Amino acid sequence: MKAKYYFLTSALLLPPAFSGEKHQCDFLWGTASSSYQVEGGWNESGKGPSNWDYFTHNEVTKYTIGTVENGDVAANQISRDVYLKDIQLMKELGVNSYRFSISWSRIMPDGVTVNKKGLEYYNQLIADLKEANIEPVITLYHWDMPLALYKKGSWSNPESPVWFEKFAQVIFDNFGNKSHNFITFNEPEGYVFTLEPLAANLIEKKPDGYRDVLSVASRGKQAVALHNLLIANAMVVRNYHKAKYDGRIGIALNLSPCIDNGHPNSTTEQLCNDLHNNWILDALYKGKYPDAVLKMYQSAYPKFKPTSQDMQLITQGKPDFIGVNYYGPTLVKHDKSEPFEIGNVPNPDKKPSVNGPVSPEALVTMMKKIDAEYAHPTFIITENGAGFGLADEQLDDGVISDKLRADYLKRHVTAVMNAKMEGLDIQGYLFWSLLDNFEWLWGYKNRFGIIGVDFDDKNLKRTPKLSYYIYQKTIKDYKKQCISKAQK
Repeated sequence: MKAKYYFLTSALLLPPAFSGEKHQCDFLWGTASSSYQVEGGWNESGKGPSNWDYFTHNEVTKYTIGTVENGDVAANQISRDVYLKDIQLMKELGVNSYRFSISWSRIMPDGVTVNKKGLEYYNQLIADLKEANIEPVITLYHWDMPLALYKKGSWSNPESPVWFEKFAQVIFDNFGNKSHNFITFNEPEGYVFTLEPLAANLIEKKPDGYRDVLSVASRGKQAVALHNLLIANAMVVRNYHKAKYDGRIGIALNLSPCIDNGHPNSTTEQLCNDLHNNWILDALYKGKYPDAVLKMYQSAYPKFKPTSQDMQLITQGKPDFIGVNYYGPTLVKHDKSEPFEIGNVPNPDKKPSVNGPVSPEALVTMMKKIDAEYAHPTFIITENGAGFGLADEQLDDGVISDKLRADYLKRHVTAVMNAKMEGLDIQGYLFWSLLDNFEWLWGYKNRFGIIGVDFDDKNLKRTPKLSYYIYQKTIKDYKKQCISKAQK
């Protein structure tokens, strides 16, 4: 980065100095990704087809962004030559952790048989990260499963917990002693209730497919799938703890506080929070689903009958930490014409992001409520990021000048560290994402990386962004103050 450019922006964007006795120098600073979004190599080294290979090869993105895109190549991290350069950029960034997911279909191509080449790939990736003093934070399921299992019903199949337990055991047997941080599932509520059925609806050309997945009928049916997933979570967490690995295992939840600014604490606001935030948290920590939502789901889909034994088992999957995936709050209002009578309020920001209003204050308020409601859990911010469109991705003097993202990062880091000083048990901050990548139904249109990827270049050229250098300086300042404090 050019020196003149750096000094012009640093005064505007750097957070205030960190201080306070509660700060710890072993805080996880990192970035995040997932297998389908960055790896590519969709049919290489013994990998089998996945559900997302199926979705994208059936051209699902043309219904959302108007063009056919997929993760066949993505950022090409299946190549060691490529990802070693990314690790070097991570090392220069100063992070001490990297969250990635393991492709189930690369490990078990047909959902049953173990692929040694897949294990070798991840074993080498983990070794290369640790050589760079970067702790691997391993997600077991970030939305991609073997196509053979998806065709058997995905998470709606009552056998799905056993499928996942077997997959997780292969991972633990091979990597359980090589990482101190595992995540069972990424954003299960958003994926199971919305994204997977939406992809299926679009491929099937179902009329009003998006509105359908928001309906009580669809969500009631999908509640069975999410229930199976939570049982799978409990089985895997139990097995991990039984094996007494030297580490911890959590779950990453898409948490977005529902806010009704017109009528604070309204029944609309509470119902929205029960639907999207409390459904899983109540199950894990209280052994029950929110009553009002449960009644709606059972009325729409009477086959959904969770037993007391199921719920008792689910509480055994209580995480060692809650992974908080937060982008912005959800602004709502009462609207009888909408599913659940919950209407969305447009993003009021003058320069809106593609992922909701920018509000670090809402993140802190939400975590304080979770802390009080669910017995003071440990938090790791496992995703936090933003995209503001191409206007925030322009090249300026050799650096992609993403000023809005850089400001978003600075404000959220500041809020998180202030909340930590106030007593919340926050042990990590992982920005989404390291690289521009394949953003599911939105392809390569939406960019979230602090490192740009030129997808039109045959070598997929990487270019660090302003946010990269701001994050680099933030981490450096924090570590410096931790060392200084420790020496006193």
